[in-house]
Amino acid sequence: MLEDQGMKAHNFQIGVIIATSFNRTDLLFNRSLSSVLTQTYLPDYIVIVDDNLNENEFEIVADKITQLNNPNIFCIRNFKTKHNSGTGAWNSGIEFLQGKFDDLSRSYIAILDDDDEWDIAYLEKCANQIKTRETENTKAVFANLVRLHKDFEVKGNVNKENLTVGNFLIGNPGVQGSNMFFNLQSVLDTGGFDENLKSCTDRDLLIRFLQQNSVNNIAFINETLVYHYAQNENTVTNNHLSKWAGLDGFYSKYLHLFSVETLAKSLERDEKFFAYPNREKIVNLYDNREKIVLAMPLHNGAATIRRAVLSIINQKNVHRKLILVIGNDNSTDDWQQAIEDLTTDNIIIINIVNGGKSYKVRNAINNYILNNLENVAYIGRLDADDELADDFVISKLEQIIDSQCPDVIVAGNYQRNRTEITGTNIPDKNLLIDNYLIERLHKMSLDVFEAELPSCNTFVKPNSIVKYPPKESAEDHWFLVELLLKKDRLKIHIAEDIVYSIYSVSGNLTKKNKANEEYIRSRKELYEYLKNKINEQKR
Repeated sequence: MLEDQGMKAHNFQIGVIIATSFNRTDLLFNRSLSSVLTQTYLPDYIVIVDDNLNENEFEIVADKITQLNNPNIFCIRNFKTKHNSGTGAWNSGIEFLQGKFDDLSRSYIAILDDDDEWDIAYLEKCANQIKTRETENTKAVFANLVRLHKDFEVKGNVNKENLTVGNFLIGNPGVQGSNMFFNLQSVLDTGGFDENLKSCTDRDLLIRFLQQNSVNNIAFINETLVYHYAQNENTVTNNHLSKWAGLDGFYSKYLHLFSVETLAKSLERDEKFFAYPNREKIVNLYDNREKIVLAMPLHNGAATIRRAVLSIINQKNVHRKLILVIGNDNSTDDWQQAIEDLTTDNIIIINIVNGGKSYKVRNAINNYILNNLENVAYIGRLDADDELADDFVISKLEQIIDSQCPDVIVAGNYQRNRTEITGTNIPDKNLLIDNYLIERLHKMSLDVFEAELPSCNTFVKPNSIVKYPPKESAEDHWFLVELLLKKDRLKIHIAEDIVYSIYSVSGNLTKKNKANEEYIRSRKELYEYLKNKINEQKR
């Protein structure tokens, strides 16, 4: 290697990993390795990982490496999962380089297939990105790749806008194998390549990488510097059985991330390019995926229910199955006709027996969900005179679910009086502090409207749910307080940045409760109840 490069000049190191298989030793030396050794910026280390079925090929490769008389080129056997789309070979190379680098957080790996090649300035331009972005904490550098087929070529264009998890669920927006250039520590943090997958391994790694790293920490080189040769028949892409098995595993692993739209696009692509035969199986798995269920009590809601239901139907980028359970409490109006054209299998209507009280109806709906629906991840609520705040509310909640998996999520709401938004009720993380919660309930008991808890925006795991107490007013506040009292046992996430619903403060039940003494009496009782419970916990 050239002196005064790498760690000495730029305070970082670069290692190249080339996995070789299918006896492509000639291509390895005459194309891929040759393109590395002629780089204008030479790497600190090159490791060749042998993954050939013919074990004797290793000796041939090792002998040729010896003849190069370069102490920074190493040849090792794949000591992890063998012959599985290169995943074990890549991980073997990564682990080998871990022992060579001085500082993993300041070290980078560049991956190259044994039948591909780089432009002569590829590593230099990647290194320049790291150097010029010194304060950006660069986690990866991606240059454009061109796929060279026998009769045509396809140029890629990887950029900040198209490098998304959604695009990798559908296909590959431009990062695969030979144009992967990663900070080593960031790759280790993702867990490396998944050695259980038989294909889709690049997409899998990038999804996990993007889940952990901001696209702002990625540098993009808007030049075609990587040449991927797609003529060779000895590839996973051209082996349909391996490709199909890999797609099966990929869908199974990431089914919870797909929306209806992305799944349809992904399956269409796989059928077109790989004759993928398992659409029905994947769709059935998708239909039985985890559910988020919204409970909607209803009594004579013909005037408002369509708006509420539409706000649920219009949710976008939702990966889990979104189910609405409407609990009809002896309605006498034509509410069902108002949503007749909106009804699908995702809307379940049940008739509540012996309802009449809000807490009874809410408990009846939750009991139905717990006893009749399988694979429920979270239960939330939306009243028939309310609506979801925007079309991405559920997807925002899913981001919390996927990253933190809390037992309880508490979000915020807008307040609407007839047609006008009159206020916002944002949850405060101080709700988890006893003194703050006591003081807030004290203000509620004095009829300070601004102190009302954002209790209509609570999502709960089925195994953490509590019953609504037999209160004719503020039953949802009691419900939330019971959950908050379990904060030592439950993981409660206060979503201060999410407005979940538009809550109607002019509904019939709200008006009725405010007109009688029960409205204040229940709040005073809740205040005293909380004080006593907290005192008991302190003893």
